[in-house]
Amino acid sequence: MKYSMWPFWLKVAIGILNVVFAGIAWLGWRRVEDGRRWMLWVIAVYFMVFWLFMHT
Repeated sequence: MKYSMWPFWLKVAIGILNVVFAGIAWLGWRRVEDGRRWMLWVIAVYFMVFWLFMHT
């Protein structure tokens, strides 16, 4: 595993944002019937970017 250039506090902040974003996305998924496909793409792209941040 490569050494991450991201500081620890930033990883903690991103982790907290992930929890908040997941909660908002879950509520939005239940409430917004027409936006499911759009929200799925947003969630997928967000977590792909997050994974790249944590592993580069």
